[in-house]
Amino acid sequence: MQRVSAVIVAGGSSSRMGTNKLFLNIGGKSVLERSVALMQNNALISEIVIATKEESLAQVKELSKNYNKVTAVVKGGDNRFASTMNAIAATDPDADYYAIHDAARPFASDALVTRVIEAAFKEGAAAPAVPVTDTIKTADNGVITNTPDRNRLFAVATPQVFRASLYKAAAKGNTEAFDDCQLIERHGERVVLVEGERDNIKITTKEDIARAKAIAGTNGMRIGHGYDVH
Repeated sequence: MQRVSAVIVAGGSSSRMGTNKLFLNIGGKSVLERSVALMQNNALISEIVIATKEESLAQVKELSKNYNKVTAVVKGGDNRFASTMNAIAATDPDADYYAIHDAARPFASDALVTRVIEAAFKEGAAAPAVPVTDTIKTADNGVITNTPDRNRLFAVATPQVFRASLYKAAAKGNTEAFDDCQLIERHGERVVLVEGERDNIKITTKEDIARAKAIAGTNGMRIGHGYDVH
């Protein structure tokens, strides 16, 4: 059986929130605990490593005692990529795949995690995505410069799953990336997109809290919107 190490990145500054969003209570559980439980309960996940801020280490370690797949809680780095690499350094050296997930996305479904992992087993790298519904513009100094074809635009979320050897090769020599898929793109390899979920939001602003509470109140009933790997 393939060994999949889940890496939960929980090192954000929460500067836009004014408080640590990961410990906000949403429907009886904190944001972080929901993300940890998601990986704990997925049958394909072998272990969980969490990267968090130094000041949160004790609290995260205490929370993790309830989840036996958590093998390490490590200090995050100066940016998301550095935090991810710190966590990967603490994973099982025999891991075949990494499932990298933003702790601030607590509403991904078990089916989504499985879907992305299985796509990565087949393709080497996979991420969930939903089609963009707004018209997107590029701009320079507040002036529109281009209108990309919306039919080719997708909002990519996490978990993003990669063959371990591929990820390590792609990460070598890098110090930062917008997301983990970008590393693979730079390395000249392809990442397949799988059907994402509209409810798999990233809790970033205070306005996201109301939506998160509404999602938590749906008792896990959610609809995926995206497209399948072919």
